Amino acid sequence: MALLHELIAQDLIDHAFLKRFTNAPQLVVLDDGPREGLFAFDPDPARGAPGDGRNPHNKLVWDLPSGSAKNAYPEGIADGCDPALEGHYTLADGTRVAPSFQLLRERVASCTPEWAAAITGIPADDIRKLAREYATTQPSAIRIGVALEKSWGGGQAIRAVTSLPALTGAWRHLGGGILQFPVWEHPYKFDVI
Repeated sequence: MALLHELIAQDLIDHAFLKRFTNAPQLVVLDDGPREGLFAFDPDPARGAPGDGRNPHNKLVWDLPSGSAKNAYPEGIADGCDPALEGHYTLADGTRVAPSFQLLRERVASCTPEWAAAITGIPADDIRKLAREYATTQPSAIRIGVALEKSWGGGQAIRAVTSLPALTGAWRHLGGGILQFPVWEHPYKFDVI
């Protein structure tokens, strides 16, 4: 979380990658009610996201040039559309929304390197240095599958870790992103009964 904090605070993020290849610009409903915390979408199933039809709803982004919500596909990635990553907006029906990146920024705002240093014992300056090195060295990769996901809270930790290559655009580079530890390379043998 402190690495995410630093990447965002120091603007060591790949804005173009976030806008084009992630859900970072997609709008999240902020109003109390059954849709709170879910993505806002165009209710017309004919305007659904591309693919096999299992997701009939097209998520919305806030287009900065027009000052209005647009469908993420294809309008949100079309020429001339500049989806917002930050800010709070109101849809035409009065629904309050914010891009998911804005909510991530708010969530990690208090997760400073000093906060992490108090928990981990890793000096705050080392955390800052690691964030800068990770963001500026491409391709960069993170290896998972070596027990983090098996610990208490591991699922949430993996979510945070997998946000790092998304923020820095590491997935756009050959060899960048996340490496999973394959079972067949595990040093211990498992018998199947």
